[in-house]
Amino acid sequence: MKICLYSFPNLAHGGGFERYLISLGRELSNRGFDVSIVTINRAWQYKFEFVLSVLYLRPRLRFPEKFRLSIKEIHENIGKSKLFEVKSLREMKKYLNYVDVIYSKNEILDLIVLNFLKDRSTPPIITGLHTALYYPIVNSVYSRIHNTAYSSRLYSRLLRMCSAIHTVNTYQREFLIKTHKLEPDRIYYIPLWIDIDDRVLKEVYKGVPSSSNHFNILFVGRLTEQKGIDTLCRIINKVNKIESVANKIVFHIVGSGELSREIKKLSKKYSNVKYYGYVSQGDLKRLYQVSNLVIVPSKWETVSYVCLEAQSFGIPVVASNIPGPKDIIIHGKTGYLIEPTNINCFVNAVLDVYEHRNTKEYVRMRIEAVRNICKRFSKEVIIPKMIAMFRKIASQT
Repeated sequence: MKICLYSFPNLAHGGGFERYLISLGRELSNRGFDVSIVTINRAWQYKFEFVLSVLYLRPRLRFPEKFRLSIKEIHENIGKSKLFEVKSLREMKKYLNYVDVIYSKNEILDLIVLNFLKDRSTPPIITGLHTALYYPIVNSVYSRIHNTAYSSRLYSRLLRMCSAIHTVNTYQREFLIKTHKLEPDRIYYIPLWIDIDDRVLKEVYKGVPSSSNHFNILFVGRLTEQKGIDTLCRIINKVNKIESVANKIVFHIVGSGELSREIKKLSKKYSNVKYYGYVSQGDLKRLYQVSNLVIVPSKWETVSYVCLEAQSFGIPVVASNIPGPKDIIIHGKTGYLIEPTNINCFVNAVLDVYEHRNTKEYVRMRIEAVRNICKRFSKEVIIPKMIAMFRKIASQT
């Protein structure tokens, strides 16, 4: 079977979906499938970044972090997949039409391009809902526009162009049926997966404590409204007002974005706030390995890959009780789910984990975290479900 993984943005953009396609391409091609990954080339990407900045209502001409992944890194991680970076829509259509099934992100722009290129020879399209359909907390003009666009008749038409919808959290199915009147049998719920390091598993099961003298809290993500940076700042301010713990808890913040200025201010104000900006995967892994807790105060998510990453390292997570995190975290067992803007509850959860950091309860929470990942989100569990979906949709032609 020939599978096309389609992303309008170039893989070097390095966002969550681009990294997902790299992993998916590797796993499918390693299992003998003929996989091609089709994206725009880097010259197009410059222009695309400008379009995105306008859509996010923050127009700019310079993009210092537009390519987070190198060509070498991409080719080292896509397995036997073939990568095609096209320079025109005509060239893109040629690659899209020679396969048995196309897998695309659910972004409006990506689907509009597919709709424009679609003809009788176009194979079945599966769209994966990696972009949130609805933002439950609306504090900006952009979030209001997003909610309107992804609930519109135009978006309903774009979804109906697809033979199947791949949902990555349990909330999305209900939204599709209620808002877009989609048939339930066209919707497939398959979570994302994550690789698990056997060495990490052994350390967690042995109850190996952190080598750090401090209680390290890690935040990883874009520094944007979505990721709850305002909530994170308020949590840090409140923790630092508690004299008994202020000099014992260290916040490590990884990421970049339009709200980076707020984090830089905090890192100057408090010695226990360490800001790293964007880091390599190797450096990020090292930060996970010395962390005692991961915090995810997002206002909306589709999945929250950070929750998966943290628990694959056996790290408890304190996260917003929203679609995505609440499909991953088992409240009270592998972490805590908190109402998104409840600062006091976030702080209390952080302090609870801190107070139990040297107890059997904390060790048990770490073990439950990795068990949760192994049982529900491992490659061995998820990839066969993806393959079954691809085969079923491809056979419908």
